[in-house]
Amino acid sequence: NGDQSMNGTSSASDGSNTSAASDINVVITGTNDKPTLSLYKPTLSTEGKEQLGVAGAGANLYVADGSSDMEVSGKAVTFDADVNDRSGLVLSLDGSSSALTKTIYAFKNGSNWETCDSNHKNAQNEVDAQKMGRFVLGTDGKYTFTGNQEGISHLGQGENLVIESVIGVSDTHGATDSGKVTVTITGTNDAPVLNAFAAQTITDNGTTSQSCSGSITSSDAESDAT
Repeated sequence: NGDQSMNGTSSASDGSNTSAASDINVVITGTNDKPTLSLYKPTLSTEGKEQLGVAGAGANLYVADGSSDMEVSGKAVTFDADVNDRSGLVLSLDGSSSALTKTIYAFKNGSNWETCDSNHKNAQNEVDAQKMGRFVLGTDGKYTFTGNQEGISHLGQGENLVIESVIGVSDTHGATDSGKVTVTITGTNDAPVLNAFAAQTITDNGTTSQSCSGSITSSDAESDAT
C-alpha cells in the first residue's frame, strides 16, 4: 500500500564534449493485496519440534467412535504480502471473529446424521439432538475438535457424521481469504448392555409354594438391541 518514488538522472553525449541531462522520477502506486490462509496438520519432528507439513493436509480430519483419543487438530497459517497489514490480520470462524468456539450437535434424519442446534426436535416433538463435541479456533491459528464419546456412540456401524467449519482471515482493508475444515466422525458397533433384575431370596417354609419375579432389560447406544 502507498506510493513509492525513485529518482535518477539520465544523460546523453554526442562525443564532442556536448551533453544533456534530464531528471527521471518513477512513482510506483501500491494496491491492497488480499491475505492468504492455508490449513496444515502439524506433526512433531524427531527432535520433538512442531513442523507444519503439507499445506491443505489440515482440511480433512477424522475421528472414530470408540477411539482412545477423540481430539484432532490443525493449524491455519496466514500471510499478507503487504508487510504493514500483517499485524492487523483477524481470524474468524463461520464468519464471526468474536465467537471462535462452537458446540456441535447432530440428529439422525432417516439413515443419515446431520448437524443441528441443541433444541432440535423430532416428529414426536422430543429433543433428539446429540452433543457430538466442540470445535475451537485459537487466535494463533490452531484449531481443535474434541469429540464427545457419549453422543458419538449413537452412530451405528458404518454411519458417518460430517462437520464443516469455515476459517477465514481478513485484513484492515476488508480483503479476505478462507478455508473449509471437514471433520468426519465414523461410527462403530457398540456392545449392548444387559440390565438384570435385583437378586431375590426365597426361604422354604415347607407349606406353601413360593415364587419370585423380575425383568431383564437391555439397552444399546445405537438403539438396535433386541
